Amino acid sequence: MTTNTSSTVTAFLGQIDRDGLAGFSTRKLGEALGVQAMSLYHHFPSKAHVLDAVLADVATSVEELDRAKFADTIAEMEAKLAEKEGSELDHAIERLDHFKSIQHELSSTAMH
Repeated sequence: MTTNTSSTVTAFLGQIDRDGLAGFSTRKLGEALGVQAMSLYHHFPSKAHVLDAVLADVATSVEELDRAKFADTIAEMEAKLAEKEGSELDHAIERLDHFKSIQHELSSTAMH
């Protein structure tokens, strides 16, 4: 079986869920992935590197969820703008612009 970061993260989270962080072992992680523990050291030189990969994966997932959430919110707001008029429309446009600026910031940080 080939080892990639995604499968390693999934297996790690499963092991932590079952055994807790104190029960984490590279041997158990290797077993869950169908590889020898030494094979994992080729990709992750230490337990700390595995944890770094997990944290990076979780952070990326959260950012993607935030971007999706904002995109949905913006789409809903744009649809509702057609129903607004006068000062209510001005306020709705301000809120929409605010959400778009947050979405832009999230996109910019994801690229760096």
